[in-house]
Amino acid sequence: MPEFENEKWIVRAALITVVLVLCTTLTTFKIASSLATVEEEKASTISRSADFFAKNVRDHSFQLQMDVFELKKMLGNAGPSAQKYIEGKVRDYDEAVNRFKKEQDKIEEEKQLILKEVEASRKHNRNLILAVIFLQVAIFIAVVSALLRRRVLWLSCLSVSVLGLIYMANGFFLWF
Repeated sequence: MPEFENEKWIVRAALITVVLVLCTTLTTFKIASSLATVEEEKASTISRSADFFAKNVRDHSFQLQMDVFELKKMLGNAGPSAQKYIEGKVRDYDEAVNRFKKEQDKIEEEKQLILKEVEASRKHNRNLILAVIFLQVAIFIAVVSALLRRRVLWLSCLSVSVLGLIYMANGFFLWF
């Protein structure tokens, strides 16, 4: 009769081990998905930063051009038609500079949003990685307890697996 009781206990240990393996697999998939998202967001941030830099260079070029026209206007060497042309160009460049500044502000806002998303993803991943560690340790303890037929080890496996499941849930929902 005690042999039959041990077999029931080992069956329960095996079932719990299967559940722990499933939880570990799901957590690992979530980590991989999250890491891919972080990499995409980093690439997007780099691309936006490059755009931001290019717009800064263009903006600076327009500002230099405006300064040249302003200097020519101040010198007054140009005739009335040239003066009108220069004034029109100054207005055009001024509008372009203002448009670039608005675009730069928009790019900077998007960049800040992406950085917030990356930080949130890192928080999720930290918890999920801890969950995987605890769940793998629990799986190891469960297997060892079944091989050695030590119920005490299996009970310690349950406590470690509870920690892993708590971190797994926190990795998905960020409760703490």
